[in-house]
Amino acid sequence: MTDYAAHHPKIAKRAGRSASAGLAFALATLVVLIVAGAGIVALLLWPRSVPVAPDAPSFPITVGGVLFNVPPAAIRVPLQRRPGAQDRVFLIAVRGQVQGVTTMADVPVKTSPTALQYLDKAIRAVMSTGGVVETNRAVVLAALQITGELFEVNASLKSHDDSIRALCDYVRPLLPPAKRQPGAAAAQ
Repeated sequence: MTDYAAHHPKIAKRAGRSASAGLAFALATLVVLIVAGAGIVALLLWPRSVPVAPDAPSFPITVGGVLFNVPPAAIRVPLQRRPGAQDRVFLIAVRGQVQGVTTMADVPVKTSPTALQYLDKAIRAVMSTGGVVETNRAVVLAALQITGELFEVNASLKSHDDSIRALCDYVRPLLPPAKRQPGAAAAQ
């Protein structure tokens, strides 16, 4: 047969070409099967977000040492829907509704809702001006406004503290010698 193929060049070329074409076809088929298999595995193992029931019970999350009771439907990132300590939590906030997230800090129960209501009023006041469209900017502006109010109150408290200390320094020499010490009233 080799003598026949050596004397007939068309048959020799066709035999060599079909071997390389068969190898190329086998390689291409193998690559397609590997890519298809990887695609199926990726599709099956890809994490999917599970819809959360709106009436699901809240669970405790600690962020920055403060304990919050957060409903799972308010958490935007599905991987953060777990109780325990977290660096940050991305929440879905509806304008004017901050009652879904409650704080379980060391403050009395009456203080936390009051603070949340005050923050809610400040956010609504900023949103009612009409200049702010985005809710997150309104929250930042309301927080800055509240911070400014706190600095003003702190400054006035320091001035009152200084005036009370000046009054104490004025009255101290008028007291009997046994009561002139700065901490004597607290000790008795």
